[in-house]
Amino acid sequence: MVSFNDRIKLLRTSYKLSTRELASILDIKAPSIAAWESGKSQPTLEMFKRICNLFAVSADFMLGNSSIAYNGEFLLNLEKLLINYKLYTGDTVMQALTFPNKYLDEESRIAIYSHGMRANIIFLLYMFIAYKNAFAYIDDDIDSIQLHQPYCNQLYFGYDDNTLEGSKYAEKGYLNFCRLKDALSKTTGDGGSQPQPFFDIEKAVKDQAVC
Repeated sequence: MVSFNDRIKLLRTSYKLSTRELASILDIKAPSIAAWESGKSQPTLEMFKRICNLFAVSADFMLGNSSIAYNGEFLLNLEKLLINYKLYTGDTVMQALTFPNKYLDEESRIAIYSHGMRANIIFLLYMFIAYKNAFAYIDDDIDSIQLHQPYCNQLYFGYDDNTLEGSKYAEKGYLNFCRLKDALSKTTGDGGSQPQPFFDIEKAVKDQAVC
């Protein structure tokens, strides 16, 4: 029977994250991820909700009660939240990033973008927020302000683009930004089909079922 430990590992590997990278995103230590995946421990309810939001998957899917990863209403709620999220600079995400009209219009978004691609965009928007906030914070060098954002809060402190960790984060942030722009703009695949998500959870679930 599929359980939470199977799901969290599937999500992490599908999104090509190391245990350390996922831990950094969730603001926890890497051994916690390993303990979840081995079934030795479980996340708190609040952390469970954060995981569902990060990957835009339903609670039933995470608990192994359903093989359907996505819920349309849940996706819409997260999208609305992220598009209007206020960055450290004072701009909203919609002001800081150029969105195509086909994404901003809910009806078009539902018709054109697959659930998997929309979930990818949600994850990448969370990473965009972290990237923009972290480096704006570093540039301003205001130690007295304690910022809080959904994910990657550890990146505010002790990192700059001249450190090894800061350099790696900048490279990863830029890659995710390119993926985000591509995901927002590329909505038609071969033969008019919807393109495959960068991180394909639904395919991973099918592959897992076959095994």
